[in-house]
Amino acid sequence: MLESQPHRDLIPKEVEDAMLACSTDPEAPVVAYVSKMIAVPEKELPQHKARTLTAEELRQRGAAARQARLEATVDSVTESLTEMTVSETAETSEESKPEETDSDKEVLIGFARLYSGTVSLGQEVHIYGPKYTPEQPDKHHEVATITALYLIMGRELVPLDSVPAGNVFGIGGLEGKILKNGTICSVSPGINLAGVQMGGAPIVRVALEPMSPKELPKLVEGLRLLNQADSCVQISENEATGELVMMTAGELHLEVFLINGID
Repeated sequence: MLESQPHRDLIPKEVEDAMLACSTDPEAPVVAYVSKMIAVPEKELPQHKARTLTAEELRQRGAAARQARLEATVDSVTESLTEMTVSETAETSEESKPEETDSDKEVLIGFARLYSGTVSLGQEVHIYGPKYTPEQPDKHHEVATITALYLIMGRELVPLDSVPAGNVFGIGGLEGKILKNGTICSVSPGINLAGVQMGGAPIVRVALEPMSPKELPKLVEGLRLLNQADSCVQISENEATGELVMMTAGELHLEVFLINGID
């Protein structure tokens, strides 16, 4: 990877040495390559899943429920049932509205590999796009704060506080900072691992439209997420006809999306 860098002489020596040694030293420069952005439903993130109650919490809830039942017997059965029904209906309707609104919301998680250093939650890092060069350090360069780190276990995300070099992991806080792929580095100027040109350019072009016009927003959102998740896909809009056009690396590549669904 380092041998293919056209500006290797501009790469800080500490960064090059740390990458070659795959140093896990917390003081070593952090260098990670984000190969793609993965769309994950917000409700599936660990922080939004229901937490398993401990035995002590279950006992406390049981005691509270028994006490509530004893107090309820003081009132008449009719009044108690009416109040409980009205209260439960109101609470259910109030709580269900935001869930219906946010149930389809998705967030983008970066799929990355760490080449040196140790990345930690809340750390501020530099983001370098595929067109970044050390000769122009202010272009294609942004700063972001790491909001989440995940160990990716199939479809399950396990939250982490830190990740040492040599690991593949998920990272939050890059939405809007990285389109498809990019490089994370703790120093500036840094190194561009995303600038390597891929040999396979998209060769199959298809026009897409929803089965029902009201489904157009969902199609547009699905294509937007796909465009970020797959570096070999290109999405464009025909200015003359307004058609949505998807370009893939081949017929097999296209078939994968048609079978699994774009969204």
